[in-house]
Amino acid sequence: MRTFVTQFQPLLTRLRTHTATDSVGIAQAVKPARIQFIDVLRAFAILMMLQGHFVDTTLAEQFRNPDHPVYSAWYFMRGLTAPIFSPLPAWSSSFSC
Repeated sequence: MRTFVTQFQPLLTRLRTHTATDSVGIAQAVKPARIQFIDVLRAFAILMMLQGHFVDTTLAEQFRNPDHPVYSAWYFMRGLTAPIFSPLPAWSSSFSC
């Protein structure tokens, strides 16, 4: 059974080894294009992390009702920010090599 890395090795190799020729015809390495989805997800995670800390700090105890749907949704999303935020630096650095 092929592993995840070996299945996508040709694609990763192509992403890492783009070349272009200059006016003289000498091949030069070109950095691969950034994956916009990772940048957008990273920005979203940063904004959610800031919003979560701000609301958690400023929200009065009388409004922290787990039975209220808005508070429950906010609390659920607050729990997702760290798992989303944590692997993003590794993903962006692995695709930028």
